[in-house]
This record gives sequence, C-alpha cells and structure tokens, in this order.
Amino acid sequence: MYGWRSRIGLILPSDNTVMESEFNKILSSAEGVSVHATRIFLDEISVETLLEMKRGLKRAAKELSSAEVDVIIYGCTSGSLIKGIDFDQEIIGEIEQETEIVGTTTTTAVLNALKAVDAKKIAIGTPYPDVINEKVKTFFEESGFGVTNIIGLNICPDVDVGKQEPYTAYNLGIDVDSDDADCVFLSCTDFRTVEIIEALEKRLKKPVISSNQASLWECLCLEQLGICIAGYGSLMEMI
Repeated sequence: MYGWRSRIGLILPSDNTVMESEFNKILSSAEGVSVHATRIFLDEISVETLLEMKRGLKRAAKELSSAEVDVIIYGCTSGSLIKGIDFDQEIIGEIEQETEIVGTTTTTAVLNALKAVDAKKIAIGTPYPDVINEKVKTFFEESGFGVTNIIGLNICPDVDVGKQEPYTAYNLGIDVDSDDADCVFLSCTDFRTVEIIEALEKRLKKPVISSNQASLWECLCLEQLGICIAGYGSLMEMI
C-alpha cells in the first residue's frame, strides 16, 4: 500500500506545476510516504486572487480527507501570509475544523524552518511582483526577522514561474544574499529550488530555505517519522 507510513495531503494553486514533483523527488528514497494533491483555482497572482483562493479551502480539505491523509498543508507561500500575522493560523484552524486532520501551511513551515536554523536576519528571493514582495517583507519583519534584502523576478504570467529552470533560483540566491544575512529564503511553491539548495549552501556558506523544502520538512516533523534526507540542504537533515 502506498503511504503505509504517512500520506501527505497538498492543497495547491491550480497553476502550480512544481510542488508535487519536488515533494516526490525528495521522497524518492523515503519508503512508505506518499503525496496526494487537490487544487484551488488561481491563474494570476495578486492580493485579490490570493484572498479569493481561501474561499476554496474547506472544499479542498474535505476532498483530501476522503483519501485518509495524515496531514494537510496549504501549499501557497504568498497565499498563506497575504493578510499578515496569524493568517496562516486561521487557515490551519479551518483545515482542522473541517477534517479533524492535522493542518499546516507553507508560511508556518518556513517560520519553523527559519527558527530551526537559528536565523535572525534573512535575505529573500521570490518570483513575485513588487506588490506581493511588500507583503512578504512586512510579514517576516512583523514575525521578528530582519530582512536584509528582497528581490522579486516579477515573472508573469504566474504559470511561467513553474517553467523556470533551477539555475534561475540558484542565481537569484546569489544575487539576493548579503553579508549580514544568516539565511537565504527562496519563496514560492511553484519555483524550482530543491535541486540547487545543497550547492547554493556550499557557495554561500549559510543555510538556504525554500518553500517546498520547508513544507515537506514540516510535514515530516509533524508526522514524527524521523526521516532525515541528504542532498536537499541542511534543513532536511534536522528532522
């Protein structure tokens, strides 16, 4: 039976073509853990469309519950911080109330990952437009982190984010890094990052966190599986 150790449920924006593949890539050596996804419509990124996504949350969570998943993650970074502090907790509350299954969000995962690597000041690279980057910067500052730099690639249309090659994230990580940053965070679950995290950490000599890496790490921690996976950054060896 697939998922005999754990079944992870993903709630994704409908135009996301990366998160499932990156989860499965990392989990290829983790026997007994399976990934199951459902989607909420999104075809462009703006404050309004990200807020609209949440209206499909309960429907999506209920669909995943029918597959008897063990944990459900709302897999959209900007979509789980767009209303500011505690919006991720509001989303988690709705998931758990609807399904009685442990819930989390990518934003929650990233916050926990940054604490795990003892980051105080972070440099943030994103594929987002400036209006979303402003929300991201404010969120992390209000969450207690110093933001030393933030660069957004303003990739449009949104579906093109998933078409970027991993070197796009690698180069962005180099460009956004600063001497006073403890950690580089590469945001967006539709942004290919997991292939380059290990190399980027070696280049920058500091932890690199990405949305998908942190999301999977969080799910594995919640499930208390004790699975440490090498090759995808120092965070994945801290489970």
